[in-house]
Amino acid sequence: MDRVVHASAPGKVNIALRVGASRPDGFHPLDTVFEALDVRDDVVVQLAPDLAMSISGIGEDLPVDDSNLVIRAARLLRDRFGHCTSLDIVPADLGAHLAVTKRIPVAGGMAGGSADAAATLVALNELWQLSLKPEQLHECAAELGSDVPFSLMGGIAHGIGRGEQLTQLPSSETHGWVMLLNQQGLSTPAVFREFDKLGLGRATPDTTDDVRAVISGPTRGSEHRGLLGRAVGNDLEEPARSLRPDVAHIIDTIRAHIAAGVLGAHAVLLSGSGPTIAVLAEPSRLDSLAARLEQLFPGLTAVVATGPARGTYLVR
Repeated sequence: MDRVVHASAPGKVNIALRVGASRPDGFHPLDTVFEALDVRDDVVVQLAPDLAMSISGIGEDLPVDDSNLVIRAARLLRDRFGHCTSLDIVPADLGAHLAVTKRIPVAGGMAGGSADAAATLVALNELWQLSLKPEQLHECAAELGSDVPFSLMGGIAHGIGRGEQLTQLPSSETHGWVMLLNQQGLSTPAVFREFDKLGLGRATPDTTDDVRAVISGPTRGSEHRGLLGRAVGNDLEEPARSLRPDVAHIIDTIRAHIAAGVLGAHAVLLSGSGPTIAVLAEPSRLDSLAARLEQLFPGLTAVVATGPARGTYLVR
């Protein structure tokens, strides 16, 4: 029977996201704190004559051609490191079928595509017997997208540059999140274009010092999560609100409920570029909070998640 390799990669939330003005190359400098969540996508790979993929779960209507980050990750890995294979196969002939099971929302600001790319790199490194070091996988990940390196790393990390220059942050605390999913996606490039149109951002983004101080600080339990809730923030919220008044209404409503002390949550913020909305809460209250949010906002789906979660790994 053909060998099967299975890799799993986490979604993420940006606990803090500070964005600078657009650079000449079109990218925006970031100062961000990522947290990996236990909502995960899986990629299962088998040797095949060429590269092909299939998708199950959410996002079954996504393209499965070269525009998909999974195929791009596979081609990059083969082109860059195919010569490292110990299989009796000509490097250019290395192929695989990649079966993706998606649970991370599509176009939801949780880096689902980046997770799929990270899982592809890890799975094919094993399947093709490339024996690559973590830094070599990171090199490929950084070329594929700003969030892919963090999908490999997991945990909690400080990201600068485009978000790909990462430093792991130690944390012994569990954070509870309810992710409110919106059926209508929101394009990341569109949000950044609106950010530029609104004239937001300076050459150097604000720092995430306050958030990192809480994460690495001495507080524990509910006190820790309360302090974190007062420090979180996302500079992409304003352009997302401009593009999507419905998202603005949801955030404002949740903030009012939190301020009134009737929701039992610590904070609400946009997840990444949206439209997913992240609500920080006590881990013990997530199920009841999710039910309450679905009552408040019919048509939205609430997904319970905790972090920090493990990065991309092989499922043995």
